[in-house]
Amino acid sequence: MTVSVTKCFSFESAHYIPKYEGACSNIHGHSYKLQVTVSGEVTNGMVIDFSVLRDIVEEHIVKVYDHTLLNLRFQVPTAENMVQDFFAVLQSEFKERDLVLESVKLWETENSFAECRR
Repeated sequence: MTVSVTKCFSFESAHYIPKYEGACSNIHGHSYKLQVTVSGEVTNGMVIDFSVLRDIVEEHIVKVYDHTLLNLRFQVPTAENMVQDFFAVLQSEFKERDLVLESVKLWETENSFAECRR
C-alpha cells in the first residue's frame, strides 16, 4: 500500500515579469507558500520523517529562493515556471530515497497557485 504525506513551507521573494503589460511588469514581492507531497511505502510507521522532508525542501528550495530577486534565477519568474523547476529539483532528491514526488504546489497569493504533478 502506498501512502502520501504533505508538508507546507513559506518564503518571501521579489520579481517582475519582463515583456509583460500589466502591474506585474513592476518589481514587487510575494509571500509564497509551497506544498510538497511525496508517496511511498510505510516503513517503521512512516513514509518519510517529516523533519527529513523539511530538511530536503528547505535546503534545495526555501534557502535558495527566500529573500531573493527571482529574476536572477529565472528568465520569466512566473509561478508556473518556478513550480516546474522546483518539481525537477526535488524529484531527483526523493527518487534517491525510493519515494515518488506526487506534486508541488506554489501559491503566489492567498488564492492563486500553480501546481506540477507527476
